[in-house]
Amino acid sequence: MSKYKRSIIWDALGTTLFGILFLWGINQFIKSEIVNLDLVNPVSDMFADFEMTDLVFSKLRESPPVDDRIVLVNIGNLGRRDIAEQINIISKAKPKVIGIDARFFSEIRTGDSTEDAIAMQTDSILADAFKRAGNVVLGCELIENDSLERIDSVQYALPMFNKVTSPAYVDMISEGLSEFKTARTHFLRQKLQDSTFMLSFAARIANIYKPSSTKKIIERNKDTEVINYYGNINVAGKNGPSNSKITFGALDVDDVFNPEYPKDNLKGKIVIMGFMGPNFQTYSTEDRFFTPLNEKYVGRADQDMYGVIVHANIIAMILNENYIDEMPENWTFFMNMLLIFVNIIFFQYLYTKLELFWDGATLLLTVFQALLFTLVIVYIFSKYNYKLDFGIATLALFLMPNIIELYYGLIKPTIIKTIDKLESRKKRKIIVNPEE
Repeated sequence: MSKYKRSIIWDALGTTLFGILFLWGINQFIKSEIVNLDLVNPVSDMFADFEMTDLVFSKLRESPPVDDRIVLVNIGNLGRRDIAEQINIISKAKPKVIGIDARFFSEIRTGDSTEDAIAMQTDSILADAFKRAGNVVLGCELIENDSLERIDSVQYALPMFNKVTSPAYVDMISEGLSEFKTARTHFLRQKLQDSTFMLSFAARIANIYKPSSTKKIIERNKDTEVINYYGNINVAGKNGPSNSKITFGALDVDDVFNPEYPKDNLKGKIVIMGFMGPNFQTYSTEDRFFTPLNEKYVGRADQDMYGVIVHANIIAMILNENYIDEMPENWTFFMNMLLIFVNIIFFQYLYTKLELFWDGATLLLTVFQALLFTLVIVYIFSKYNYKLDFGIATLALFLMPNIIELYYGLIKPTIIKTIDKLESRKKRKIIVNPEE
């Protein structure tokens, strides 16, 4: 290998190392309180939550046909007595399983003996409705010990409800605190403190409807799964419909109580009950999420999907066994580092050969590669349900001309100067002390 080639490789390694440290420093600076401004954070959160694969969900995929296996039922702002009546009406149509995404963790008590007696009677009516239906999956919540990073316990529904239903957790790890947070991933089963596994709300429902479908969950043995979204229902958004991909059938609050509304199509189906606004025509932000199906994938204007509909999408994914695979973290890191290293060698070559055309050439090269990365990510995801992540390489690409100029203009001369000084001192020492 020639001296020139060795120099190029050593410079590429040095520039890569400097670039990694530079990117790390920027990341730490952004996280620090120095730039923790109300103006900056929402903007950074907004773009940080965008992923290229959102284009596939919201724009490129065609709307799938209506999934007639799943019917959603809105419980609106109903109390427990009316929800019991809904369950009684629905169970008469003999659905295969009824999932209820609602919390019945505590008794309703006011201290007034008359009101408390009515509340106790209402709870008995609801428990009886669960028992009569005989196929109800009821939501519970996982309680995590943050310091130990494990599940300490499970908050179940009241014992009178829990003993006549199948419990399953409704937690979604993607909720977050940021108003821009998108529901992308979900854990389909969770290990409890006693080393047993509990299925999530969606996985438990899928298991009852089609037991063989959950074998894939065990085979994949993943902590989290990327949700493969199919569609929504026709509910009001902030500025019109939430999105155009209408995939699931749905009954509003009044539809269930309307004796003339046909309910025969519920037989043998999955019925999921939960809050989807006071009614479908009234907009609400309660239990509502951003999803990749959102029409506005940058600068989210409106949460586009209720939590219960997210569960429906997860159930459809499990039943279809249509999962999204991701490149492992170590391979993602390796691929990004390789792309950065190769680009640095090429950019360095241009830096040494071009003078007047350096800025223009690097700009064109950066834009071209960024578009190429986008096309590759979108195509692979759309064609093979495989998720690539070139985020680090893309960010490095836009900063690369500056990093190279800093390296050649500041870092490399400083290193050479330091080495020369050390060698000069060593030579002087040898001259002064020839015996050593």
